[in-house]
Amino acid sequence: MGERGWSIGWSLGFVASLSLLFEHAHASAQPVLGAHQQQLLQATAEEKPYNVRIHFLRSNERRHDLFFSTLSRIGGGYLGVGADQNYTLAAVAQAELLFLVDIDAEVIRWHRVYAALIPYAESPDALLKLMTLRADATVQRALTERWGAEAPELLRSYRTYRFMIGAHLTREKQVSRNGKAATWMSDPVLYGRIRELMISRRVIARVGDLHGERTLVGLGQAARALNVTMRTIYLSNVEQWFHMVYRDRWIITDIDLPSQI
Repeated sequence: MGERGWSIGWSLGFVASLSLLFEHAHASAQPVLGAHQQQLLQATAEEKPYNVRIHFLRSNERRHDLFFSTLSRIGGGYLGVGADQNYTLAAVAQAELLFLVDIDAEVIRWHRVYAALIPYAESPDALLKLMTLRADATVQRALTERWGAEAPELLRSYRTYRFMIGAHLTREKQVSRNGKAATWMSDPVLYGRIRELMISRRVIARVGDLHGERTLVGLGQAARALNVTMRTIYLSNVEQWFHMVYRDRWIITDIDLPSQI
């Protein structure tokens, strides 16, 4: 569920409507989760990926900054679909836990690649260096340390898309609005927040369908068990993928997320 079209107005409007109630909340740096907490998160189920024609490993949305003032420091949990634009929004919100869901397995693989590489990279520039041929051995080691038996599959995805992702991240590093850095790659503070979440393993990426019956329900149950209130939900243009027959089911599933709204 990446950006299959231009619908930033709807999606960020939805983010804003959920976030307004919490604009005065604050988040702080989070410690590494305990073994039991990690077990709860890792036990969340995945669903069968869609056979998509295009892998949306980068966003075509350009004005997430329009909602920075609303999202700023609201904390809590964050649920999003799509690629690394979620890192910008979650970092601005200072989310304490990220749930990332997509119907495309390749998008989820790249979140897992990021989860292995960002702890290695102390800065955006260091991350960019990991998107080169010279970094292949370092990346292979990082993937193996983080993901074990899953590493070979992730390494294939990394080798297939590293140059595209590297070019994308290079562009993101240049993005500013009104003279201020506006992405997780261009703002070292935002990058640092995402890196802290990756190090503490608070970014959970799952192949899942928002009108499915397993993944979103499982994530909601995990958030509830961890006493995390979901305060930001970013859906990109997901509504274009919903058919009326599924809407009631999705609404019922979504309510199971622990939220004060």
